[in-house]
Amino acid sequence: TGQDGPAPQVPAFRSTSAVVSLFATVTDAQRRLVPDLGRDDFQIFDNDRPQPLAVFDNEVRPITIVVMLDTSGSMTNNLDLLRDGAEQFLIRLLPQDQGKVGAFNDKIQVSAGFSSDRDRLISEVKNLDFGNGTRLWDAVSLSLDELRGVDGRRVILVFTDGDDTSSRVGLGTVTDRARADEVMVYAIGFESDYFDGVRMVKSKPDSGLKKLAAET
Repeated sequence: TGQDGPAPQVPAFRSTSAVVSLFATVTDAQRRLVPDLGRDDFQIFDNDRPQPLAVFDNEVRPITIVVMLDTSGSMTNNLDLLRDGAEQFLIRLLPQDQGKVGAFNDKIQVSAGFSSDRDRLISEVKNLDFGNGTRLWDAVSLSLDELRGVDGRRVILVFTDGDDTSSRVGLGTVTDRARADEVMVYAIGFESDYFDGVRMVKSKPDSGLKKLAAET
């Protein structure tokens, strides 16, 4: 009698699905925060195709933030406002939030280690260096480096009045990095009147910051 042959091989099919974290900030027509939305108030689309909302959480979550301050020459007349604005933000960090403070001009500096000590962070604002030039995108790039490997919600907040003048990296590079690393970037803009050595000049924040903030 014959023997049965080996059982036929059944092809194995595997599929995977990725859960992507999306952080949303919702404001009303007066740009005021809307904090009490529920799961049913949101729809997620990818290339115009609806996607399932696997997990929804509207609880307040700690953030880890790098606050970068423009201390270039054009900010001379805004330095008091710059410090006051940064300090008012820092004192409102929640107890579980962590931050560090940096400054950029033709150089970039950043404080050592993330801290939840608001008094320490505010004191670091008062000890920032000043210079000429505006290495805006280099400062954002360095902030992304500082946040690499940090768990949870990661944020960069930039205070600036000017265009980038001397960075080694560009807007496209930092935008791609911020998207890939899921880092949110926000900016607070100043307008400055300053003497550039020849005439009075009015500066305003780099328009690329709006694009960067909108895309992250």
